[in-house]
Formats: sequence, C-alpha cells, structure tokens
Amino acid sequence: MSDRTDPLLPSLSIHNSTLPTDRQQCRMTRSIEGSRAKNAKRPPTAPNCECVEETAIERAKRQCHQWTATPSEVQYLGQLRLIFGQYSCKTFQWMLENDVGYVKYLVDKHLKEKAGGMKIRDEWLKDYLVMYHHVCVIFPSIKSS
Repeated sequence: MSDRTDPLLPSLSIHNSTLPTDRQQCRMTRSIEGSRAKNAKRPPTAPNCECVEETAIERAKRQCHQWTATPSEVQYLGQLRLIFGQYSCKTFQWMLENDVGYVKYLVDKHLKEKAGGMKIRDEWLKDYLVMYHHVCVIFPSIKSS
C-alpha cells in the first residue's frame, strides 16, 4: 500500500498496478491485519458501533471532521462501522483495505437476498456497504496500490 492523498479513502491492494486503471484488479486475499482481526476475541457487545442509521451516519461524519469540515458521501460512508459478523465494529474503509474478498461476499449475498425479496436484518447498513463498495472498487480513480 502506498501513501494516499486522502486518508478517508481506502488504499486498495492491486495485483498489477502497471496496467491501465480500468483493467486493474484488487487482491481478494485477506491482509495480515485482517487475519488478526478475524481471529481476535470480540466482546459480546460492540460499544463503538451504532445500530441506528441516523446516529451511525452522524457519528461517521463527525469522525471525518479531523480531516475535513465537509466530508463527501464516500468519505463518511467509509467511516461507517459493521455491526455484525467477523469484523464487527470495523469501518467500511478498514474492511476494503484488509479483506475486500469478505466485502464482496457480503455485497453479493445482500444483493441476492434483496432480489429474492427476503426480509434483511441491518438492511440499511448493507445498502450503504453496497454503495461504498461500488464507488471505491468499481471506479478506478479511487484505487491506489
């Protein structure tokens, strides 16, 4: 990973950064930090995680204020925290930097559940994760090696 100009945007690990940006692909393997976090003992409750959409968005925006007074949508979405699963309480940005494969799994599973008309737990958060993944992984201008 390299230095990045915006600390609020993810720094993705790219297979071959010499390719044109529209042909580059993210590494889908978990980082060392991701492996440590996955295997770490987590408390039964997540004190730093917000389960209410409005509160979570406001908290994410406040976290951005140390870098910018007016965070963009992609910047504050990156500061949202997962409230379930193996990376509970990790930010979206952290997850893309450390286990983009897991993010892809969550996004694919969520889209399949929505298409099937299923009742989805924490749907609002998963919808934001889909949006964040789409903007950060699909659009090459945010990628860095």
